[in-house]
Amino acid sequence: MKFALGNFWYPLYPFERFLSDMQRLDVKYVEVWAGAPHLYLCDETPATLRAKAAAMRAAGLTAVCLTPEQCAYPVNIAAEEPAARRRSMEYLRLAIDAAAEMNIPKVLVTPGQGYRDRPPAEAFSRSAEALHELSGYGRQRGVGLLLEHLTAATTNLAITCAQLKTLAEAAEGGAWLQPMADLDMLAQVGEGLGDFMAAFGHCPAHVHLVDGMPGGHLVPGEGVIDLAGQLRLLEAWGYQGCVSLEIMHERYLLQPGRTAARALCWLRENGFAPAPG
Repeated sequence: MKFALGNFWYPLYPFERFLSDMQRLDVKYVEVWAGAPHLYLCDETPATLRAKAAAMRAAGLTAVCLTPEQCAYPVNIAAEEPAARRRSMEYLRLAIDAAAEMNIPKVLVTPGQGYRDRPPAEAFSRSAEALHELSGYGRQRGVGLLLEHLTAATTNLAITCAQLKTLAEAAEGGAWLQPMADLDMLAQVGEGLGDFMAAFGHCPAHVHLVDGMPGGHLVPGEGVIDLAGQLRLLEAWGYQGCVSLEIMHERYLLQPGRTAARALCWLRENGFAPAPG
């Protein structure tokens, strides 16, 4: 297993501060949150993307995934309105282009959502069609997609492992669209990695490691989820992918470096030292 840290809890500081903290903490792998002010896709150019990729390399960092903001921003691939759906697809194609430019192998995508007072079938069809199209574009650019389940507040299409499997199969993205797991969001519906394995018959392609009450996306050890038990399941299955910390609660925004250090301390204390580069 490789462990990565993301810049999710660094929006009050420049991207360079995130890189310097990761270098100081001897982190080798990162997941790049693509949102303002660090990397807003609509503002970037090939030159600025290459410069940020070079800055990561200079800090000794390897980016394992690009995660464009697609919950808080007006991005919804299953939107009922054609203009919103078209804009969302353009935005995610930009994310795939950015990953290709920066030599990042994966882009995280989410299902989108439909209005809650409508039957979800039509939104589901729009989502599956969009994911099929995006995975085809990813194949052209050599970038794989990671499909993440969400919560009832952010989707009505893929909340449980079974629903995620249904959507992934309907999208027919093949090897270019792979399901991933977020441990806090799984816990919010009473599920864990065992349920993921039961649904898919294989490990997730990527894992977000975060604690919760459930809910909250907290530093490991600051919630009630048995994260150590979940990681030991991955070890037992011979998981070779990446486990990325997606800490997002506002309590961490003012001291992101200390937050990163606490998360790494939890990994060491529980016998999950980050892999050397």
